[in-house]
Amino acid sequence: MLTTIQAKKTHYEDMYLHSAQRQQCIDFIQHEISNPTTTTSLLSTQAYASSFVTQSIAVIQRMMKIYRRSPSYNFSRIIQSAIIAVLLGIMFANRTPKTEGDMTSRINSIYIAVVFIMTTSFDNVLPLFETERNLFYKHQANAAYHPFTFINALLFAEIPYIVFTTIVFCTFFYISLGFDVDVEKMFFFYLFFGLNMALWTIMGQAFISLFRKLSSAQGYGGVLVSMANLLAGVIIRPQNINKILKYFYWLIPSHYVVEGILTSQFDGDNTIINATEGSPFYEELGCHKDDVCKGSVDDWMSITFGTNFSKDNRPINILYLVIVCTLSRIVIYIALVYLNHSRNK
Repeated sequence: MLTTIQAKKTHYEDMYLHSAQRQQCIDFIQHEISNPTTTTSLLSTQAYASSFVTQSIAVIQRMMKIYRRSPSYNFSRIIQSAIIAVLLGIMFANRTPKTEGDMTSRINSIYIAVVFIMTTSFDNVLPLFETERNLFYKHQANAAYHPFTFINALLFAEIPYIVFTTIVFCTFFYISLGFDVDVEKMFFFYLFFGLNMALWTIMGQAFISLFRKLSSAQGYGGVLVSMANLLAGVIIRPQNINKILKYFYWLIPSHYVVEGILTSQFDGDNTIINATEGSPFYEELGCHKDDVCKGSVDDWMSITFGTNFSKDNRPINILYLVIVCTLSRIVIYIALVYLNHSRNK
């Protein structure tokens, strides 16, 4: 066709420039510009083409579909949680503690479980959210939807998987360790593990919102996770933490999770255990060298963690974790809106 056109040397551009159709089109455009109406105006009185509700529904549906199509993120963390829960349960399985060593093993198993959930939740969300963040920048350039709809969609998409992963992990872990089949204890055990997973998932999203590169978010986030591990109240007992580090101890949320779980499980536990000679528990009980020194689990908790871990603090623990989740979501919103990293590439 192009060969034939070239052979005939027909200049279609000139023909169109002098055609009646072109003139008719120009006249129509000029008429609409001179006499604008609400139906023909290209300018909208709204910032977005659809209502907030319509945007929210569409973005939530899109985000849910993305999560369903991301097995490397969602299904892998469920499988990881089940495997680690079983392994920890096998390693530290002890139905009824009889010695201080048994209690220390139970405390360590819970601490390791908290750290595992903390670390994997933070690390796993970073690559997925980096992709979603970059798509968000493109959508905002086109004024596709309000940023709040994106923030809310993230939460709606995460909740089902966080709940299901928590149930899988806690069920295997709780049964393996032989904790009491008590509704209240089980409820708070599941609740604090779920809040721990939600908090570090949201904090991971906040870090990838603040930093342009994935490696930067991983690096700075790793520092925070390491501090959270150190100041959870297990490696260093709360009463032994340095005064300077004490400020970080109260700010970093890990010890609120550990405190909530431990006090929910062991507060008021009258199980008798043998004290280890020379330990603070042994000395506090006033035992002598040739005595068979015994005390309750509740007493051991009070002596080991002092007055820092208390069941009375449980409402404060829950409230603080919810506040940190909320503040992290606010950070995500501010960072996404005002720190457009696509402009800095």
